[in-house]
Order: sequence, then structure tokens, then C-alpha cells
Amino acid sequence: MKKNILVLNQSKIIGGAELALKNFIDADDKFIFFILTDPKIANLYHGINNTSTIYTSGYFKKYPFKKILDLVSVFPFIYSIIRNLILISRIVRTNQIHLIYGNNSYDCILVSLYRFINPGIKTVQHIHDTLPKKSFLAEWIKLFIKKYDHIIVPSTHTDSHLKSIFGNNRPVSVVHNGIDFNEIKTIQKESKLLNNLKLDKNRIIIATICRIDKNKRVDIFIESLCKLQQFRNDFTGIVVGESDDDELLKSLKMKIKSARVPVYFTGSVPYENILNLYNNIDLLMINSDTETFSLVTIEAMSNNCIVLARKVGGINDIIQDNVNGYFYDYNAGTDTIAKKINTLLQMSSAEKKKIKKNALEHVKQNFQHKQKVEKINEIFYELLNNI
Repeated sequence: MKKNILVLNQSKIIGGAELALKNFIDADDKFIFFILTDPKIANLYHGINNTSTIYTSGYFKKYPFKKILDLVSVFPFIYSIIRNLILISRIVRTNQIHLIYGNNSYDCILVSLYRFINPGIKTVQHIHDTLPKKSFLAEWIKLFIKKYDHIIVPSTHTDSHLKSIFGNNRPVSVVHNGIDFNEIKTIQKESKLLNNLKLDKNRIIIATICRIDKNKRVDIFIESLCKLQQFRNDFTGIVVGESDDDELLKSLKMKIKSARVPVYFTGSVPYENILNLYNNIDLLMINSDTETFSLVTIEAMSNNCIVLARKVGGINDIIQDNVNGYFYDYNAGTDTIAKKINTLLQMSSAEKKKIKKNALEHVKQNFQHKQKVEKINEIFYELLNNI
């Protein structure tokens, strides 16, 4: 008989962790999944295989304050936790849940606190972020480390980083995100997104695809393209993704306007439109301050798109510089990055073809989606073996 798993996913925006969860559940027919998520992204999970019920909570709140004594923020935060714990208790009781799986780093709060309420429940926490050692979440996990039966991380970098904070007090497994190549076969080659933007098809397309927040450093992307205008003016930049930081988005758009650089924001885009975009862009850039893995990178590498990434974190598990993609140094200035972009765009067709071939082979060997499903199922089976 299949065991029941409750997945917590408290995010208001669809990012890499949310898409990875969708693909994982859709492919895993060994368990029955119940999902508790924010109503703003609940539609993402409707219609996927192996799910029973999708619950929503309007009370998900991230830790919003700098100091623990900021009581104005503390009380609403505590209230949201209580409301969610009551809802989780009802879901567990109604559906005979055997294991709770926290998909986002912030879910660690509810996962650990519910373990106090129900000590017999099994718990798995997925950490998708490089948590600063003195951050609230790092301190929380360190304090309640024994409430997690297993922790999953997406890269060897994140594994090393967490162990430097928590030691070896709990099992940690590296499980890379993966690509479903059967899905890639069905992708249309023509990009609906580019057609909707009505861009000149003769221009070079340079893109960054990300949740727009301070960590993803869209400002580096924009400033690098500003400097690229010193070398050429035959390109267009696109920023694919949404943001819940209105001030940041406004400042980025002002920067584009003042610099008169041809960069466009697409806002929220359906996942299938992102997948058929890769074949139609000339270069994808990853510019994050921290990066635990990068689902976008392996998607691009699987779809005939060359990647230029900032050399940081888990992306080192994916890119081999000058072999299947390219790095720029973490502290490189935008002048240097612009020169690098121009050099890559000037490569011969044969050079580009070789990089794309190497990239595809590397992803097929190391980042197949079925490998991720098998590894996580091994963890679930080990925990649920005697239930």
C-alpha cells in the first residue's frame, strides 16, 4: 500500500524549487502526495500525477524582521505559524500522513514545530538556499536539528556549507535536480514568448531567467549589457521571471530607461514557454550572489543554449569552464563581463556546436530526472520502512 506524504511549499512565486517539486511529484508513482501551498501558485500543481489533494494557506509568512525583539513583526509571525500548524494537524489526521516533506528552506520552521506536536511523524527538509551562518533560518535549523530525520541539498557546495554550520548531527544527501528528456522531445522549437514580445528575429538574444530578487543580481545583467553596447548594438536582452520586490523591479526598469539599453522584462511566464525559449536565445546568463544549484542552467544546456555563469556555489557541479559552458569570476566587473559576452558571441559555428554537444552529453550523464526521483525515494523508503 502506498504511503501518504504531505509536502509543504510556502512560496508566493514560482521559482526553480517550485518547478522542481512539480516535476518530481509528477514522475514519482511510489507515493501519494498531498500539497500545502500558497493560493497564488496552487494552480501549478493542479492536474499533475500522483497527487491526492492540494490545500492552500493564506497565512504563510517569512521571517520579516531583523531583530527578535521587533514585536510588531513577531506577533503576526507567531499567529501565522499557529494557523498553519492547526491546518497541518487537520491534514495529517484526515489523510493519515506518514511523512512531512519541506520543499523550501522556510518550510523548516513548520516542519520542526509540527514534530513537537506529533513526535511520531517522519520529516524530510529540502534546503534550496545557501544560508548565511548567522541568519535566522540557519540558527533555527541548528537549534531544532534533531526534528529533521533527513536533509536534502541540491549540490556538493550546499552540503559542505551546511555541515560547516550544523556538523554531522543529521543525515544530509546531495540530490541534484534533473531533466526529463521525454518532456524536451515534445517542446516546440518556435518561441511563443519571443513572438509575443515582437522582437526582431535578426537580433542576438541574451537572456537571464530567474526570480527577480536581490540575490539573483539582475543589475549585473543590465549593467553588463550596457557596457556591451561599446562593442556591438545588434542584441536584445530579456529578463524572464517575476518579482515580489516592487522597489527593486522599479529601480531596475529605471536603470534600463536611463541607460537606453534594449532590455525587456517579461513578468510571469508559463513553464512550457520558458522551455521553448532556450532554443531561440544565443546566450543565457546566471549572475546570482549565491546559487545552490541552477535548474535553469541544466535546462538551457539540454536545449541547445550556451550558458555564461558567475562562478559561485552549486553551479560548479554543472559547468566545466570552456568545455560545456563558461564562467566569469565572482568579483568580475561589468566591463570584463561585457568583453566576455562579446567574445562568446564571436565564436565560430563549429565552436558553439562543440560546446552545445558537450553540455547536452554532460546533462544526460549526470542530471537525469529519474536519478533524482530514485534518490529521494530511497530516503523516503528508509524512513517509512517500519510504518
